[in-house]
Amino acid sequence: MVADLGAVIRLARAVDPAIPVYASTWHHVPGWDGLLNHWGVGQYGCFPLDKLHERQAAGDKVWLTVDGQLELDTPFNACERMLSYYCFAHGLSGFEHWALAWYTDDPYRFGWYGYLFHRFSPERTSWVRYPSGSGHLAYPGPNGEPVSTIRLENVRLGLEDYEVLAALRRLKPAKPADRAAVAKVLAEVAKLCAIPNAGGYRSTEILPAPERLTELRVRAGALVEALTP
Repeated sequence: MVADLGAVIRLARAVDPAIPVYASTWHHVPGWDGLLNHWGVGQYGCFPLDKLHERQAAGDKVWLTVDGQLELDTPFNACERMLSYYCFAHGLSGFEHWALAWYTDDPYRFGWYGYLFHRFSPERTSWVRYPSGSGHLAYPGPNGEPVSTIRLENVRLGLEDYEVLAALRRLKPAKPADRAAVAKVLAEVAKLCAIPNAGGYRSTEILPAPERLTELRVRAGALVEALTP
């Protein structure tokens, strides 16, 4: 697989040397260093931070990939809202959802997937059931229009949090006390975004006190308002 994708990338680059190539790898694949220039990595640490920073320094773009991390049976919807926090804390340029509304059964009756047949190789096959809710961010509504969910709203809240935090980081306060207040909030955000971590499917471990996100956003917003000229 490593050699096959490498061959495809080289073929594309023969036509356009600057073409971006994205793959949701989760893990670091050394054989793709210097070939793949847009990585999709797991936020829970399967892609080591030192390698992530190495690829960023080489000019590669890095997104978070969330397959299997967003589930219906995890309290607080922690991962949904925190995706933007991980991007903020680790200099990532975004995240991707593999599906918005992908169902194998009526989502209003069942919150899980049916078993799906997979052929991983000619010799290896298996029936697989995806994590409950992975890909359930919107539900089918009247007239074919999607219905939002609490989980999708948490994604939106995280994006709004990011904008507030980014505005805070751009501040250059003149007074030492103000600089210290800004640094304190940013340090507390970074502490919440440790990599490796338990993963989004164990949200009570990565975010045992979900009110911390709102508290930090309020504090950050107050500083932005007070210190913006």
